[in-house]
Amino acid sequence: MIPFLLANLPDLKPMSSSANSDNIINNPVNSSLPLEDNSTKPIPYVAQEDIIYRAFDRKTVCRVLSQAHIYVSIRWTRTHLYIGIPSTVLAAVAGVQAISSLGGNYQLVSMIIPVLVAILAPLLTFLDPNGKANTHLVASRVYEQMADQYDSFLLKCRLEPRSIQEELNDLVQINSAYSESKKSLPACPEWAYQQALHTENAIQKLIPDELKKAGGHNRFRTNSPS
Repeated sequence: MIPFLLANLPDLKPMSSSANSDNIINNPVNSSLPLEDNSTKPIPYVAQEDIIYRAFDRKTVCRVLSQAHIYVSIRWTRTHLYIGIPSTVLAAVAGVQAISSLGGNYQLVSMIIPVLVAILAPLLTFLDPNGKANTHLVASRVYEQMADQYDSFLLKCRLEPRSIQEELNDLVQINSAYSESKKSLPACPEWAYQQALHTENAIQKLIPDELKKAGGHNRFRTNSPS
């Protein structure tokens, strides 16, 4: 049985150097079936819709991150006030010599106040809440500007339809600018992102369905990742 099978095997020739994987890719085997010429076919709309979806999704992410950095900036601003105001008041009180001259419990207070000032002042310098608040505020503005660029791209795609290659090139340029801009930005805490995402979802629920359909919100948000 085995000699019979071996005798009926096709003649296997060794692969020559010109038939390696690169050449196979560069020179595909011609099929006996007729191939349709796709050069004259219109580009399917689903590809254009995919480009628009990606831009819309990135715009939404930028809006959410912009709002998230606002939340972080507000928290650091409050931290600056919570530490800075008591530190300033206590430093002023500690400078009043009349308190220590009262004696009794006031003398104990006059000893505690300088200790608190010595703790709060370095803590304020170490945390630098005002500087961090300004940093996150700048990050919020950068993400807002990037969201505006994606919004302009979407409007241009709807008002001035172009070829897919042109739209794709524009989107790649915006994505490159987005990647470069966020390199120097601070990281966004998870709590702030989730809070901003909840706010964005709440805003979307307030938009009438007619406006969502007109602007294409439903078409793009139904498939967006949660």
